[in-house]
Amino acid sequence: MSKRTEVFVFLLITIILVFSLTPFYFPWKGFLLFNLQEVRASALTNVINTVTNTKVSTTTTHQIDFTTYTSIPKDGKILITFPSGFNIQSVSFNSWSGFDGGRTISTSSQTITITRDGTGTTSTQGLKYITLNYVVNTSTTGTQYQVTVETQDSTGTTLDGPTNSFYFSICTNSSLTNTYLELQNAILTIKFRQFKNSFGFSKFDC
Repeated sequence: MSKRTEVFVFLLITIILVFSLTPFYFPWKGFLLFNLQEVRASALTNVINTVTNTKVSTTTTHQIDFTTYTSIPKDGKILITFPSGFNIQSVSFNSWSGFDGGRTISTSSQTITITRDGTGTTSTQGLKYITLNYVVNTSTTGTQYQVTVETQDSTGTTLDGPTNSFYFSICTNSSLTNTYLELQNAILTIKFRQFKNSFGFSKFDC
């Protein structure tokens, strides 16, 4: 092999490798031999479950706040999973924010699925909440309960999550508020809600 041929082959291999390993820089990436770009779901943030009545075995309302990273299409889904011991079989939809259009609600085991019916518009990235009625609290007191939230498209492909909420408490008697501390953007903020703080301790446990 001549010197000129060796140089040509070296340059060709280099170009193929560079194009293949950095597909997002080139409009002709579809013609490359390799494409290492991956699509990964992102974590939801600020997932909070606020309980209207924290007494054990009580039928009450739960409001789940969360911030999405990925837009949810008009026919997408939001899945909320409660811990074992909570009864969600008679749960009903109360209200939501960050969404428009209609929706249906269904349950399977400990998971509630809210499915958008396609009559609204795409829900863009940002803060949202869903309020649910007729959730029956567990009969066991505790201070480290969590719900899990996940968003999906119409085919069931995960968009964001699943992500656990901050801790919330279920008590012998109804409790007004718990306090948690959240470190956000290097600024310590205090929020008053019915859950524990993200560092694993609470000022107002049951």
